[in-house]
Amino acid sequence: MQTWLAWGGLVAGAFLFCYAGVIQNLTRQWWMNPVYSYGFLIPVISGYLVWTRRSRLRTIPVRSSPVAGILTLTGGLGLLVAGHAAGLSLVEDFSILVVLSGACLLVLGAAQFRALLFPLGYLVFMVPAWDFFTTRLHPPLQLFAARVGIAMLDAVGIPVAREGTKILLPHRTLEVAEACSGVNFLIAVIAIGIPLAALTLRGWTRRILLVAFGVAVAIGSNSVRVALIGVLSYLGIAGDVHGPGHVLQGMFVAVIGYVALFLGAWFLSRGEAKRRVPEPRPGTPADPGPSARKQGSIALPATLVCAALVGAGAYLHGHQSRPVPLTHRLSDFPRSLGAWVGEEPAPDDTLFASIQADSTLLRRYRRGADEAVLLFVGYDASQRERPNVILEGTRPLHVGAVARSVRLDSGETLRINEVVKTLNNRTCAVIFWYVINGRATENRIAAKLYTGWDDIARGQTDGAVVGVMVGCRTPEERSLALDRAATFAGDALPLIRRFLSSD
Repeated sequence: MQTWLAWGGLVAGAFLFCYAGVIQNLTRQWWMNPVYSYGFLIPVISGYLVWTRRSRLRTIPVRSSPVAGILTLTGGLGLLVAGHAAGLSLVEDFSILVVLSGACLLVLGAAQFRALLFPLGYLVFMVPAWDFFTTRLHPPLQLFAARVGIAMLDAVGIPVAREGTKILLPHRTLEVAEACSGVNFLIAVIAIGIPLAALTLRGWTRRILLVAFGVAVAIGSNSVRVALIGVLSYLGIAGDVHGPGHVLQGMFVAVIGYVALFLGAWFLSRGEAKRRVPEPRPGTPADPGPSARKQGSIALPATLVCAALVGAGAYLHGHQSRPVPLTHRLSDFPRSLGAWVGEEPAPDDTLFASIQADSTLLRRYRRGADEAVLLFVGYDASQRERPNVILEGTRPLHVGAVARSVRLDSGETLRINEVVKTLNNRTCAVIFWYVINGRATENRIAAKLYTGWDDIARGQTDGAVVGVMVGCRTPEERSLALDRAATFAGDALPLIRRFLSSD
């Protein structure tokens, strides 16, 4: 037992050394983002799930699976290094699951890994990546909350009308915004509901029913929350519904969902026979005995795991990428590009205002009396800091964007994203793309992969985003506006490349 504790402590220490930065980033996101605050519970619940399997684990012999273990561990550490190099924190977070699986296979073996598969897989809920899957659920649930909320307000005699997701009260208009759809807190309900169902209920039907019940109640409670805000607003006692209290109002969805889960588990478990797991006795078929359980030494595989974790950790702690300043200041970008003449735009008259970068260029160019475009260039000398222009800065622009190829006058083909957005009640056509050390791409992931390769090969993570915006008034003008933006991009591209060069 002491040997197991000693090796377990060494592996845990090596893991913490390797993943210190990733764990720090994870806990920061759990602490700062109320949507993922349940993340603090996930490792604890996973550990408890392992503890509930202790009797079963004692009966399974420890036999290392070296090939599967080494391949999985190497792949996980490769994801960690690649994610770190490219600045993809989600890849670093997911690598935790792969590395733990590889360590389990290498030290304990395939049989033990299968017994621990559910606790290990459950750790996926601690990764703050669920926005990617829930984005499409926002519009229908916004509309559902608005409709049901309106019905509740009407039922209590409050005069109210609805326009889409807007709730029109006599003296105030409320909107069920994307953040108020309740989707963000459904993941928290599911994350708590799955282990609760597994621990308290038998049979997949009851377990699925419990989780579905909790989700349904959470969705319904969001409509109640919307109606409650409407009542308080109508009575004039709501204050700033989008202030600090709004976070607690949003948590209302998760709290009601939790209550529904525990009440549902109590109700569904009534009448079930208590689950009795007999303790295995030495010498019986359920327990192969100490000699069989201890087949194979864990010293060598545990040493390999520790060495791999310490080696990867030493690389991550020791490797430093260098910031790469521009050799040409963006403020010196020419104000005349052929027939295009530049002027300074209004600071709030752009969809690029929220993009933070080390160096920026924002300038309006006109050609004749009727043609005008807005050029934006954002450059980061290093993408180690958050937010960066590639991953976080352009996230809103990618919503609804379509990639296409543009044939330039020079004969070159440029891949861009194009999207139509609304700004200050005006319709705007936008094209944008990324430039990573001379390479142009429209794909954020490809841009990050380029960044990762440059970090490993050259020790630099600089990158830029280039955008062109054109206003349009009618649907017929959108195609012309996108073509005008592409034409300007072709005229400006040679100079943009020269100014983004760090040579």
